[in-house]
Amino acid sequence: FTLELAKQMEQVLIASGYDVYLTREEDDVNMSNLDRSTFANEHKADLFIRLHGNSSNDLSLQGIEMFYPSKDNIHVGNLSEPSEKASMYILSELIKTTGANSQGVYALDNMPEHNFSMSPVVTLLPGYMTNREEDELLQTTAYQVKLAEGLKNGLNLYFESLENRQSAK
Repeated sequence: FTLELAKQMEQVLIASGYDVYLTREEDDVNMSNLDRSTFANEHKADLFIRLHGNSSNDLSLQGIEMFYPSKDNIHVGNLSEPSEKASMYILSELIKTTGANSQGVYALDNMPEHNFSMSPVVTLLPGYMTNREEDELLQTTAYQVKLAEGLKNGLNLYFESLENRQSAK
C-alpha cells in the first residue's frame, strides 16, 4: 500500500509544482536505510519524507502519526527544528483532509533512516494496518488522494513558513 500511496502523493505534488523523487517505483526493490538517505541526499531534497505503515498490538488503534529526529540526536540534531515544523504542518493538514485521528508528532532517535539525512527528515505513518477498518480504508484510491492532498497542504504551509522566515531576516 505504501508504494501506491507514494505514487498518489507524487501525482498530486507534481501537479502542484513540486519536484518529487521516489526511492522506488516497483514493489521488489531492496534498499537499506543508508541507500534511501543517500538517494535523498544526492537529489538535494528540501525535505526527506519516509512513508511507513503503522502497526500495534492494540487492534483498535487508528490514526496518523509523525516522527522526526530530536535536537539531542548526535547525528542530525541540527535538523530537528525544521523536521518538527514539517511534521506539525503535515499532520495538521492530513487530519483536516482525512478526518483521521491524530496520534501525534514525536521526536525519536531510534530511527536509523533519519540519521543519514542531510536535509530535514520526517516519517509519516498514515494509518494502522493492524486495524482492519483503517487498513481497508488505506487501500482505497479515494482515501489515498485525501492523504496526498493533506500532504500537499502541509508542505505548502511548511515551505511558506520557511520563505516568511527568510524574508523577515
